[in-house]
Amino acid sequence: EHRNGAVLFHGSPSGYLISFGTTRGLGGLRPTGAMRAAGFEPRTGELLRGAGPDGINFDQLSTVTAADLPTALRYGRTFRDTPDADFLATLSRRERALFQEPFPVLYGLRPNPAQVRGYPRHDFGYYEHGIQGGVDFSQIRSIFVPQNRVGLVQQILRDAGLDRTIHVAPIDPIFRAVGG
Repeated sequence: EHRNGAVLFHGSPSGYLISFGTTRGLGGLRPTGAMRAAGFEPRTGELLRGAGPDGINFDQLSTVTAADLPTALRYGRTFRDTPDADFLATLSRRERALFQEPFPVLYGLRPNPAQVRGYPRHDFGYYEHGIQGGVDFSQIRSIFVPQNRVGLVQQILRDAGLDRTIHVAPIDPIFRAVGG
């Protein structure tokens, strides 16, 4: 019910939410190569596997369908970033907290079907969908976060002028439903 039309899902720790601000924004969720090309060094997410020039995460945002939500939820819970002090010093107090007190984020997406490529990942036990170039803010339909962070994320979206198009909902029921 809270999907708001989302068909694919991407999990990440909370640090990426700083990109929703007007001064640091990339216009949406972007793969590693696009982030680096824009001068934005990735601080969370897809840095471990496939982030090199020949890897899927270099030019595609990895996502899963609702059937493989445990995978996206695991990414949001397990990948963490430890930015250096110089980077943290450039952030507002609220932005620093996204890194220093991380929480899982699940993005519900509705990309242009022409951007989506399917990749079997039998060695990982799930089916991954790469979204070429990532997604614009208009393609992010929902954001799921822990109940105690819903207000914070709603404020981030309000400050960015995105609160009317992206629905924020608690992630806790999803964790319970999939055994996370």
